[in-house]
Amino acid sequence: MKFQTTLITLCLLLSSIWVQSQPVVQDTITETFNLDPTVRYGKLDNGFTYYIKDNDSETTELRLVVKAGILHQNENQLEYAHLLEHMGYKEPKHFPQKLKYFKTAGRGIHAQTSSFFTLYYAWIPSKDKVGINNGLQLVRDWAKDIVLDQESIDVERNAVLGESRSQNPHRKWAMDTIKNILIDNTGLSINSHAERNKSMNNFDRQSFLDFYEDWYRPDLQAAIIVGNVEVDSVEKQVKNLFSDLKIPKRIRDADKIIKAEIATLPSENQIIYLKDTIQSELRLSVLSKVLNNKYSVKNGSDFKNKLLQELYEIIVGTRAKRIKEQYAPPFVNFTPNFKAGGLGHGQLYASIMNVDFENSDSRNMEKDFKSGLLAWRQLHENYSTSELADAKDQLRIQYSKEDTKNSRILAGRYTAHFVYGNAALNPEMEREMIFGLLDQIDLTATQQFAAGIGDLQKNSDYIFFSGNQTQIPKQEILKKWISEVQETQIGSIKDPLKEISSLDSLFPLSNKIRGLNFEQSESILDVVTINLENGIQFILKPATPVSDIFEKKVSIRAFRPNPVSIQKRFNYLSAVSVPEALQYLGAGPYDSFQLEKFKQDHKLKIRYETNKDVQSIDGDAPANKIGELLNLIHLYAKEPRKDTLAFNVWKKNQIKDLKGNSVRGSSEFFMDKIEALWYPMVPVLSSDFLNQLTIEEIFNSHDKWYSNFNDFTFIVTGDFDIETIKPILLEKLAGLPISSDSKNNKAKYKFPLKTKDEIIRYRNLNQVYVHLYLPVKIEKDAKTQILLQLISRVLNQREHARLRDGSYAPGAWGTMVDPENAIFSFKIYFDSKLGDEERMIRMALEEMRELREKGIDQETFDRIIIDERLAFEKQINTYGYFDFWSDFLQEAILNKNNGEKIILSYESILNHFISLDDFNAALKMYLTEDNLQKFKVIPYWYQN
Repeated sequence: MKFQTTLITLCLLLSSIWVQSQPVVQDTITETFNLDPTVRYGKLDNGFTYYIKDNDSETTELRLVVKAGILHQNENQLEYAHLLEHMGYKEPKHFPQKLKYFKTAGRGIHAQTSSFFTLYYAWIPSKDKVGINNGLQLVRDWAKDIVLDQESIDVERNAVLGESRSQNPHRKWAMDTIKNILIDNTGLSINSHAERNKSMNNFDRQSFLDFYEDWYRPDLQAAIIVGNVEVDSVEKQVKNLFSDLKIPKRIRDADKIIKAEIATLPSENQIIYLKDTIQSELRLSVLSKVLNNKYSVKNGSDFKNKLLQELYEIIVGTRAKRIKEQYAPPFVNFTPNFKAGGLGHGQLYASIMNVDFENSDSRNMEKDFKSGLLAWRQLHENYSTSELADAKDQLRIQYSKEDTKNSRILAGRYTAHFVYGNAALNPEMEREMIFGLLDQIDLTATQQFAAGIGDLQKNSDYIFFSGNQTQIPKQEILKKWISEVQETQIGSIKDPLKEISSLDSLFPLSNKIRGLNFEQSESILDVVTINLENGIQFILKPATPVSDIFEKKVSIRAFRPNPVSIQKRFNYLSAVSVPEALQYLGAGPYDSFQLEKFKQDHKLKIRYETNKDVQSIDGDAPANKIGELLNLIHLYAKEPRKDTLAFNVWKKNQIKDLKGNSVRGSSEFFMDKIEALWYPMVPVLSSDFLNQLTIEEIFNSHDKWYSNFNDFTFIVTGDFDIETIKPILLEKLAGLPISSDSKNNKAKYKFPLKTKDEIIRYRNLNQVYVHLYLPVKIEKDAKTQILLQLISRVLNQREHARLRDGSYAPGAWGTMVDPENAIFSFKIYFDSKLGDEERMIRMALEEMRELREKGIDQETFDRIIIDERLAFEKQINTYGYFDFWSDFLQEAILNKNNGEKIILSYESILNHFISLDDFNAALKMYLTEDNLQKFKVIPYWYQN
């Protein structure tokens, strides 16, 4: 009752506060909140701070926070904070082999550098008391016992340079340019990418040591320990470990540096014109900025301002989705919280809208410009009470779901308390306070915040990108257009899409399970196989979720050998194009926007793919929504929507993607080009083909290859009960369309077992990517496959360590590239700066040759056996980030492997039938360069 009274008093006090659209801190409003009293907080005589919290968690997080980061660097120390973080991660004094210890048995470590601080952290199972004691010593090493060996520094300098490279340099250039323009008139400092790289290349060891001496000192450091720990005992250990840290004779003022970096907001706008040498089309980025309400949250007023910003994000995000639900929206994308809180050292908050112009004709340019700005106004004006209520409900749900006992979340709170002086209340009390504040926030305050960032006549930037000699209107004309937009009456946003509660009405269950004929078998691995009368097979393999994220979640993999012949190029490419076009067109009575919303509402994911080997459908769903996922698969097969407008937009986007300027999803975006070099007989998509393709041809291909499920196998994995899910699968799969004509004409593609040295060129690159393949013919027995897996593990460790001298994330692995013909290949991969690729190729091959010729010792062998055993146990027993069972079972079915035998014998062979001599002999046999294949991915203009 006392707590309720206190909360009511606090809420009444806060209700009298006038909340502005910027965070205004007035000492007279309310005092800074105290730290959660359940946290053991202390400061040693040398100024070292500690936070210890027993949260009864299975995982304990240990952190060292150093209140020194990017802003504490001198002009000749750029990137040194980042480099020192790398050295702290790599070279703690007492743990030269830390990766062998802190990255096994559920342990892990990481580090990061920000503007104001550097953070090192480890997570260890709470029951691992020896590990926690070692973790505390690791935190002590991070504080002042980082080994700064020059050879290691040189390796990490190159790793830092590698980390700064981008797989999409054009996108990085555009984003960095926008960010720098946005903060250019705010009084904050900017260091260019070129300046940072120059500093790394011209490394000054003494300046580096000065940075370490100046800022890694006890009065700027804190240890944070959160987990199932005995607080008194840990506090005693902290005092023993950190009391001897010395404050240097020269004391530099850390706070003075921070106070010099305070953002200010000028009222004038910026209009900027930029030349783009990669993407020629005219486009516009519109940004508006305010001060970030989440930057400093110390009292009730700050919490209320933070909530206003979060409510704005929900409302404006919802509106943006509704405006985008059309094939020709007025903007390409709209993003609140541009750069996600990291803008201007976290002090600035910006929203960004990107507008593409149809062409450079002045009339069309004016139309597109004004359409974009009118949409901006639609996003920021005339909020309704129902929108605010919905946003509040979403925030309440979000805060209700927050794990208030999670070690990492709590450690993050104490990190912000130490660095910024932010509030770190008892989580339950804070949640109740937030709910009270949400009740107080009214429509006027919410609209006021939105109006502050929505006002495009001040604190806004207009950035035009163009690669052509486009006549962009002068600033006077643009200002006139902006004023005219402000005076134009805006229309209302279209009503939300009608909710699709279920697709069951289209494909209802008939409750005739007992009448279905099927055969069922169960293996010793708890894999249930069911063959339906219509020829469809489905396999059930439940597994324990690897984390809470995957609880009651199910994955479906449906596949069959690709029946489409490559002999007729146009027919093959039409078939390959169907999967993406299918989802863009919609199905049944619903367009693609309605179905996308249906998938989001029900947490469904579905992806179609056709390649030279298989046709596949991959889907995820909550266990209780598996029927809806199958309904969706049925709908796409039976009733694709003939939407000509959608088809034309899809074609336009596909042609744009083929230019290579789109966002790349991974560092292996060029794999399709490597596969084209391996299999030149397989047709490849081109702009010419897409320009000729018609919607009628897409539908003809769909009818021929995608409207039936002949020869399909469905693999269902995840966290589910078989007896609950089986009746739904029986009914739904039995109802899928099947034709009497089986079209399984799988072609034979043999991997080219020969040497290659190929160059692949991309327009939008500023570095080199290298893949080295070492294909070899193998025996397909279980022992050989396990040996190859062990070799892959060792090769990856060796190549990663060696190639860090020039690449941020190099590595190596092995896989069956041609299961049918028993061809296996190791792959070594890395990126490099231009001109360094040949040196790195030499290093990669030298490391591989040394491993092959010298082998490994018994200690290394024993360690990799343990690592492989733990990894194997985890992958066969859990379900989560990597879907082992779907991949394993699909390969076993397609290639007619005895998968069950391999699984059952794996640990036995690993533990009893593989010796060090076997391993070293396998190195000489299989790690061969006889068929070495080099693929270098380089900029189109680069001559190496």
